[in-house]
Amino acid sequence: MNRVESEDISYLSSLLSTLTKRVVRTVPKKIPMRQCLGCREMKPKMELIRVVRSPEGKVSLDFKGKLPGRGAYLCPNPDCLKKARKARALERAFSAQMPDEVWSGLEEQMKEVPTDG
Repeated sequence: MNRVESEDISYLSSLLSTLTKRVVRTVPKKIPMRQCLGCREMKPKMELIRVVRSPEGKVSLDFKGKLPGRGAYLCPNPDCLKKARKARALERAFSAQMPDEVWSGLEEQMKEVPTDG
């Protein structure tokens, strides 16, 4: 193999590498999906509100999705919270009884849902 062929192969190899990188960048990012406990519909994770049970046992709404603990997801719709309560979905998700104070607290927090996500 002479020097010209070697340079051509090197050039083609770098060109192929560049093209491959460009193709990979155009692939759409995967959107994580979660199921709402109330309506049982699969929706993008960013559209749902996370209900979290902290390691200490406190249950609250997590609007940013960053609090530590076991999480379950609900639509930002008070009707979904009512359906989840009727079906005892949060109790099953957290393997713990949910006192009435927790439900009323969640209902109050749901009324204060931020509109910007």
